[in-house]
Amino acid sequence: MKKILLLFLFCISAFIVNSQNFKIKDVQLIPLGVFNSNKKQDNFNNGGIHVGLALGFVIYKQNFRLQFNAGEDLNILGSNHDRFSSLNLLFEVHPKLVNWMQTEVYSGFGLHRVSYTKFPSGTINSTYFNVPLGTRLMFLSKHRLSFGFQFQAEFNHNNNTFMYSTILRYNFKHTSNK
Repeated sequence: MKKILLLFLFCISAFIVNSQNFKIKDVQLIPLGVFNSNKKQDNFNNGGIHVGLALGFVIYKQNFRLQFNAGEDLNILGSNHDRFSSLNLLFEVHPKLVNWMQTEVYSGFGLHRVSYTKFPSGTINSTYFNVPLGTRLMFLSKHRLSFGFQFQAEFNHNNNTFMYSTILRYNFKHTSNK
């Protein structure tokens, strides 16, 4: 996963240097969210908390986002340390509801890495191709900060992960409220 991330970042940086149609528009932080993961092969659910970071950019007037999520289950008394991480490239559409609120609908592809404990055999690590789908409700302001809520589902061969999150976004360009 680290090699793929480094390759992707290298390709994006080469594209930035050689393109005048590339513009970074915002940085998005997911300070706190909850998730539920349904593992198809082992037929059990787990859930917990997750955090994330995303970078929004525009290429040829199309909105994209590079998103990283990481989460761990809430197993207080047990010895399991189930966790996941995902790296996604998303294509977004931004229909505006009113001047101070907009929805964002997105889909994309990425990698989903899962590490979970399966007794008595130990910890299992696996990486899968991932298809995320989601929507956000963002509350805009005249300043560079925005706040919102996000629902995202990630589908892959091994499990389906559903995430519910709060979002804090810093916009590099002032949001226009005309």
